[in-house]
Amino acid sequence: MAFPIPTRAPIALLAIVAGTLAPLSVQARLFGKKAPPEDFTVARPLPVPVASPATGSIFQAQDGYAALYEGWRARKVGDPLTIVLVERTAASKSSGSKLDSSGSASITPPTTGALNLFNRADATISGGRNFNGAGAADQANSLSGEVSVTVAEVYPNGTMLVQGQKRVTLNRGDEFLKIKGLVRTADVDRDNRVLSTRVADAQISYTGKGDVARAGRQGWLSRFFSVVSPFEAVTMRFLLTLLASLLIAAPASADRIKDLGGFQGIRSNQLTGYGIVVGLPGTGDDNLEYTVQSLKAVASRFGLQLPPNANPGMKNAAVVMITAELPPFAKPGQRLDITVASMGKAKSLRGGSLIMTPLLGADNQIYAMAQGNLAVGGLGAEGADGSKIVVNIPSTGRIPEGATVERAVATGFDSAPMLTFNLARADFTTAQNVAGAINSKLGFGSAQAIDAVSVAVRAPVGADVRATLMSTIENLDVVSAEPSAK
Repeated sequence: MAFPIPTRAPIALLAIVAGTLAPLSVQARLFGKKAPPEDFTVARPLPVPVASPATGSIFQAQDGYAALYEGWRARKVGDPLTIVLVERTAASKSSGSKLDSSGSASITPPTTGALNLFNRADATISGGRNFNGAGAADQANSLSGEVSVTVAEVYPNGTMLVQGQKRVTLNRGDEFLKIKGLVRTADVDRDNRVLSTRVADAQISYTGKGDVARAGRQGWLSRFFSVVSPFEAVTMRFLLTLLASLLIAAPASADRIKDLGGFQGIRSNQLTGYGIVVGLPGTGDDNLEYTVQSLKAVASRFGLQLPPNANPGMKNAAVVMITAELPPFAKPGQRLDITVASMGKAKSLRGGSLIMTPLLGADNQIYAMAQGNLAVGGLGAEGADGSKIVVNIPSTGRIPEGATVERAVATGFDSAPMLTFNLARADFTTAQNVAGAINSKLGFGSAQAIDAVSVAVRAPVGADVRATLMSTIENLDVVSAEPSAK
């Protein structure tokens, strides 16, 4: 018994067979298969961490800290911020091609005899080819608006991975605006917003679902036809020792090794911070823009939101830079002296108080917290006739023991493979004399001059053993070389 075959069956069967034999990439385009979607879900705040062991300090390095003048800017996982979309792109492309070719051939056949079979005109051939093609494409896109996202990850270099989406349902259709990328914390403004042009590796997607979205898509048959178509050391030590013996022209006085230099890694580190001094007797920055911005951020941290157009007088406040030096082996809880200097138009910092400010190292990590009343050595006075006098520098002050160390710096002296003693003044003779003094005390081969500055010392691992050894070395007497004649 024969069954009638619908007229559309051959077309459908052809599509199924062609789609099955087509490559996977073609199948994906033909049947709408897509790669797993990107994750744009909202990042939730991390759970409250287990309480750290008691150290006597409120500040905990692992919990992080944001300075008061930063306000409530997003900086932790789960914090929201707003991405301002200002995307505009335009592209154009054109191409053209032209091809011309021609050719001909002919032969002269015999005119007499048995080979006179065809006329001369019949033994001629010629041909030609001509092609002209042109193409042009123009594309322009624009996307504006705002979308709130959350911080998904925070990295040590000051960047954050943010992601989020907005879903709007309009008349039996859903519109999705999704965004994901890297943002620097420094690019987040005081209103907790950042421009989309400041988002690195940005993935922005604007799609829809519903009747309207379906109406703008190709059908399966159209996709089918658009996809499937037919168509050396010992010698050096000897030479250095010989050179040192030749350079000694006169006896020199003996010095302790500790007076000639120091061990590598045992050094101070510079700290810097940005803060605000308040309580000035009308000698502050007045309405300097970044002073107003910083104080608004401080107010927001205490729950006070000033109107956007508010411009309070700031004669009693000044923005300042704070500098300090962190000595080696400084431990949390120890105090540091700090220097405070005005950044703006403040005439004097006398009478001011520095509010709590973090001090950062070269690695952008917090190592101390500063706060206290300034001691200013300078003064200034002005007369009604415009005359004025200034003694010393009133726009710079100090706070003795104004900072508290919150993080120690690892020196590595107890675990480094070797101890290295560096001379304050480069001199091969002195370096050899230092190595010789150490070898005389500790045994031959214990020390070796590396160059005109450094002497490497073999030492057992361990803080207590090395501390005793370093103390012994520092108190050894050595003859330093005479400086060269001027």
